[in-house]
Amino acid sequence: MDYMGKAILSSKVKGVTKEFGFPDDSEEKPVVDHEKEAEEERKRAEQKARRDDVQNKKKADRAAKRNEVREKYGLKESKNDTKMVEDHGTKPEQGEESKCLVM
Repeated sequence: MDYMGKAILSSKVKGVTKEFGFPDDSEEKPVVDHEKEAEEERKRAEQKARRDDVQNKKKADRAAKRNEVREKYGLKESKNDTKMVEDHGTKPEQGEESKCLVM
């Protein structure tokens, strides 16, 4: 019952405010700055491109490492991994395992 009363009362108040010429707050539209939106969109695109580059480099490093393991154990090569390494031209990072330590 409270909901119905509130709905009826609010509709009557809206009607009265319009008759007296008071602006309705819900009808105000925010000002859109197209230049600012375009700048934000460009920044988002640049950030996405940077994230994609980093992700692709990581994938290529992993593919190169998998290729090394395949060569080491005489397994067949993966065309996808080979193509990814060729596209990004990366070599796997030297981990502690592959470093030669002399004591």
